Order: sequence, then structure tokens, then C-alpha cells
Amino acid sequence: MAETTVEPFTGSWQDAKIACAVRYSDGRLCRRSHAPTIRLVSNRQCVECCRIKQLEWLEQNSTHRNNWRAEYEEINSSRIKERNAAWVKNNHDKHYKNCLEWKERNPEKFALSVQLSNQKNAARIKARTIKWAKDNPARRAATIAAWAEAHPENRRAAQAKRRARTMHSLDNFTKDDVLELYGAQRGRCVYCQADLSREYHIDHIMPLALGGGNSRENIQLTCKPCNLSKGKKHPIDFARKKLGTLL
Repeated sequence: MAETTVEPFTGSWQDAKIACAVRYSDGRLCRRSHAPTIRLVSNRQCVECCRIKQLEWLEQNSTHRNNWRAEYEEINSSRIKERNAAWVKNNHDKHYKNCLEWKERNPEKFALSVQLSNQKNAARIKARTIKWAKDNPARRAATIAAWAEAHPENRRAAQAKRRARTMHSLDNFTKDDVLELYGAQRGRCVYCQADLSREYHIDHIMPLALGGGNSRENIQLTCKPCNLSKGKKHPIDFARKKLGTLL
């Protein structure tokens, strides 16, 4: 028996059938004027017409199609999963490329899928992170140092949050609060008006040790000498000593 041809057979239907072709082209137009027409040997219908009919049927019967697909996937879930896993294993590069293209086309869906995955696997991710940190202390320290250098506002906010947690304070300021405060103070220390462009400290107006909170309303930006000299002093007492203000 002759091997089934992949490319359309050129000639008549009878000759295509003898050659065991699946499709053939005889140069004639179909009723929808598709030219050159490629026909099926099994029923002599135009391939393009069959495709259009199928799309029209799917559009008119979308609910039926979705129900059928859901039922099929439910019945054959294990077989589909095994088949997909085997395809990914044998086509790793193509699968990776497809994932990147889908990510670029659907950024919102990708972000949502990552969020749901993190929630679903929170315990496993936490255990894996702890294990990695324990096995790679040097890399972990280098990563933390690089992040702290690249994100000074976040680092300062995290340090203040940690201190506030030890003082049982529930309020926390954010990086945006620090940047907004820097602009409001025009980059100057609230006490001595020193330039803060090179370095600044986030000072709690009412110290945490005296019951102050860690909220946006209780922080200010100062230079290093002013913050170190203020320490845990009451803001009024420090202002009297620093500025000679009668409060």
C-alpha cells in the first residue's frame, strides 16, 4: 500500500484515491470561490469550506463546546496531564519560549497566577527559602547587602518596622512616606537645616521607648549628629537643649 502523502496531490479525485492521498487539488473553484481549491479525498469537500463551517458551528455552539471540553478534560485529566508533562520534557526550549510570549501578552494574568501560586504553596516556598538561606549564608548576606544599597529607603523603613515591632507598635510608615517627607523638608534636617542629600536618619519624633508609634505622623528626617544626640530624649526636652526654644 502506498504511503499517505502530506502535501496535496495534484490531479483528479480518482488519481488521488489511487495514490492514497488525504487531500488533492484539481484546480477547480469551490462554491465559495476558494482557489486554488484543496479538497478532501474522503468526501471531495473543500478544505477551506470545511474549516469555515467548523468555525461557524463552534461560534454558534460555544456553550456546548465548552461543556464538552470540560467533561472531556475531567474524564481524561490524568492522561492529559501525563501527555502535557511528556511534551514539556521533550520540548523544553519551545515550552520556555511559549511561556515568555504568554507572559508578555498577559502581564495581569501572569501576576495573578504568581500570586495564587505563592498563596497555594506558601509553606513549601517558606521551607525552601529557609533551607537555601541555611545552605548559602555567604550568598544570602551578599544579596541582602546589594538590596540594602540599592533600596536605602526600604531598608530604613524595614529597620524602623523591626524596632517598632519590638516595642509593640502596630503602625508602620512606608518608603513612599519617607520620600514624601524628604520633599516636604526640602532635603534639610528639621533641627540644624543640614543638607540630607548624602545621608539622613529617620527619627521618631516621640521615641519608641517613650511610647511613640511608627506611623507617618511620628517620623521626621534629621542628620546623623542630631539623631544620635537626640537618642531617646523627649522631643520637647531635646528642642529646648538644641535650639534653646522655650516650650
